[in-house]
Amino acid sequence: DHPGVPNAQLVKENTRIAQIYNNRSVAEQNSLVLAWDLFMMDDYEELRACLCPTSKDLARFRQLVVNCVMATDIVDKELKLLRNGRWDKAFQHRHEESHHDAVNRRATIVIEHLIQ
Repeated sequence: DHPGVPNAQLVKENTRIAQIYNNRSVAEQNSLVLAWDLFMMDDYEELRACLCPTSKDLARFRQLVVNCVMATDIVDKELKLLRNGRWDKAFQHRHEESHHDAVNRRATIVIEHLIQ
């Protein structure tokens, strides 16, 4: 359901989706909502069970999807600053985080930067 024009054009034209998403990462947020609603449909219950056997896995997967899709908004400077902050946090040596969580955090931010 991508409108095929840049976010700036959607904002300039004061489109409905620009209003819904407060003129921020309009196409990306719209895509996320549509994709997540589709993923959560009963038709995809088995897929969800394979990818996300626990509620923690589902939350982690959702965050990964959100971060990756939002990384495609290459114009938003604030998102870039947040992404850079997550990079710094991911590669600090922190002992309060489990090894598994640290690896997941690093993998996510590397994927975000590759998309960028």
